[in-house]
Amino acid sequence: MLPPPQWSKSYRAGDVIADRYILQELLGRGGQGEVWAAEHLFLKSRVAIKFCRNDLGATESEARALLERFRFEAQVSARLAPMTRSIVLVHDADCDAHGPFMVMELVDGMSLDTAIVTEGPLGLDRIATILVQLADAVAIAHAEGIVHRDLKPANIILARNDIDEEIVKLADFGVAKAISTQLGLHSPTQTSHGLVVGTPDYMSPELVEHRPVGPHTDLWAMAVIAYEALAGIVPFEGDTPQQTMLAITVGRYVPVSKLRADVPAALDEWFARAFAYDHSLRFSSPIEMARAFREAIESAVPTRTPLVIPDAEPTIRPHAATCAPPAISRARTNRPLGGMVGVAFAVLGVAVVASLAARCAMHGPLWATSPRLMAIDVEPPPAAVDAVASPPPRVDTAGATPPSIDVERSATKTASASATPAPSDSKRPHREAKPRAAPRRPATVKVVDRSEIH
Repeated sequence: MLPPPQWSKSYRAGDVIADRYILQELLGRGGQGEVWAAEHLFLKSRVAIKFCRNDLGATESEARALLERFRFEAQVSARLAPMTRSIVLVHDADCDAHGPFMVMELVDGMSLDTAIVTEGPLGLDRIATILVQLADAVAIAHAEGIVHRDLKPANIILARNDIDEEIVKLADFGVAKAISTQLGLHSPTQTSHGLVVGTPDYMSPELVEHRPVGPHTDLWAMAVIAYEALAGIVPFEGDTPQQTMLAITVGRYVPVSKLRADVPAALDEWFARAFAYDHSLRFSSPIEMARAFREAIESAVPTRTPLVIPDAEPTIRPHAATCAPPAISRARTNRPLGGMVGVAFAVLGVAVVASLAARCAMHGPLWATSPRLMAIDVEPPPAAVDAVASPPPRVDTAGATPPSIDVERSATKTASASATPAPSDSKRPHREAKPRAAPRRPATVKVVDRSEIH
């Protein structure tokens, strides 16, 4: 049953609708309707009720067309919402003597346009997340043969789920168009030729020029929404709706990378494809479009935190188009290991030097006891031949080491000092003092193999 074309009513808090819903708070009002928060009298659950208004003095045919479109919106929302969480769910629809209404889930959140106005341009990752969820809703509609035709930030609600994640809810299929005849829904009367449907800022060139529309029409609007969320302004502007539509057909806009320093150049390429005048050159689906947006922003963002070494210059890796994980400098990662190895070698060297020093203190020079080491043969001057030619007698003592070759440390030592016997030690055998010659000219030293010494 449709109400008379002159229906009109102003609702107030406390009004009871269909004997089961009581109005609580006005949420919003538009030219052809208003939305209230209400409570179900029996279930005590909160809902949102959208009323269709006829305050514009429409003719009888226009009023009936408005009613048909309102009914189609309720049917489309009820059909699509169970397939995805990103479309506002419709619970009920009816009409009374004052006009038609539909009962929807009450989404506690704010519209995307409100978020842009209050918060300014949004972050890249947040926009990518919003696009993914919006693409899911639009893809479901397209798969069912529905084109939204009025995608805009005002119809996108941002809310929070139970784990405090931001979720997207698409609403208002009031001007949706059925592109399939197999829906089984009550499609509204065909829009009159020459009548512009939608919001000018988000219209595609084919909408402006009254050419056939399709899924590509919604993809254009998704790109405009992404641009506005990034820059805070729409890409195609005009002082009047006609100027705006002219700017859309011309297709001239400021690259978003010129408006934000953190926007990678890959996003300019993304928008160039999304705003192609020929719709066959645009993205093929909402899912592909959202995925390409994510890839574009990740092409300039590292996928993992690079390794940072304290007190060292960071290694800066140029951004790659494929967003490969940043390579870690080999020199930087080896630096701590090399330092530990150096310390280990230093400690080992000190230990070796200390061991050799102790050995020399106990048994004499190392080259005198090791048959594999090089020996030093001293060629004395003629005056000291007799003193050097007679080696000291061997001392046969258990554990004693072979005799060592005595090397003159200094040619300036006196004969009296060299004749002083070495102090005895309990851990090594007593060595007889070898007579030393008077001071002489410096010796001539040559290196010979140990096997040559008899």
